[in-house]
Amino acid sequence: AEMLVIRLGELVSKPYHVRLEQADKLRQTMERALQATAASEGASLAHAQQSAAAQQAAQQQQTQQQQAQWNQEAFEQTHAALSAAVRQPEADPATFQRLANRHELHLVLMTPGEAERLTHAQMQAWGTGGLHPDELRAVLHALESKAINGKPAIQFKDQLRAKVRELPPPSERRALEASTAQLGTAQMGGGPSISI
Repeated sequence: AEMLVIRLGELVSKPYHVRLEQADKLRQTMERALQATAASEGASLAHAQQSAAAQQAAQQQQTQQQQAQWNQEAFEQTHAALSAAVRQPEADPATFQRLANRHELHLVLMTPGEAERLTHAQMQAWGTGGLHPDELRAVLHALESKAINGKPAIQFKDQLRAKVRELPPPSERRALEASTAQLGTAQMGGGPSISI
């Protein structure tokens, strides 16, 4: 309490203009401190945003590279299977029939010259429905590696990209297919047989 009385005495004993100057100096010091704090927080926030954006861009680029690799592997496998079906249709009639019915699969076997000569109507007939995951990846790789122009081709390419983005990685898909096949085999042959 004594200290408070002493301070009040010092404050009252000083002239009014000196007290105003001290109050202004104190106010300016406080404002500078607040601005410095805000600037440092703003700088750290901007740095954090830049870091997050750079990390997201790097992750997106890595994902795109991985997708391109998976698409190329699917293209090579699908191309080999379709080529074998064309050479010997009786060896794999199901694959040959798929090639005959699915015009999108023709893109996998086309040369760049053949792809350039595609008509607008042929491109208009393409669709993603009914294509298997590896076929989706293979057709997308074929479209991206060949110069095919036209609005239907661009729309089809966008549809393929959207579908391929939703696909699980090939290793996960194969593991899921294997476990589903084992489950189906166990259910088909697992029950007791009754003979009359």
